[in-house]
Amino acid sequence: MRHAEAPAPAVGAYGLGTVAGSDDPQSARRSVAYDGSGAPAGAGTAEDGAPVFAARCTTCHLQGAGLAGVRRDWPYATSLFAYIARAMPPDRTRPLTPDQTYAVTAYLLWASGIVDRHDRIDAASLSHVAMPAKAAFIDPHGSPLP
Repeated sequence: MRHAEAPAPAVGAYGLGTVAGSDDPQSARRSVAYDGSGAPAGAGTAEDGAPVFAARCTTCHLQGAGLAGVRRDWPYATSLFAYIARAMPPDRTRPLTPDQTYAVTAYLLWASGIVDRHDRIDAASLSHVAMPAKAAFIDPHGSPLP
């Protein structure tokens, strides 16, 4: 007796997942390359980011907690930005706008001693931020990152 194949679960089955497409407002912020390509329009400074962080991030992240990871865990500021844009806040019911994402990124970079409080972080400047940990990372072939 031949068994019929079970149909693949539809996207959203079990309440998980959505299909990202061109009509998805978040899709433009999901992929940001190390050189900044793919970053959306917008801008922010650490001063802009402090109140956003206080209002939207301290539910999970105590003020200043985990900031050492910004210096240690991210080879590119663009990677930090993309992670915040994709994953924060975790409930995603009210995602951060591009301006808020740039501002929170700037705030974390400032709090980690990487940028100045008044530095404007945007699509053009994001890839020029010198991250302290970059030299510790290598590409899959064992070469330093670009």
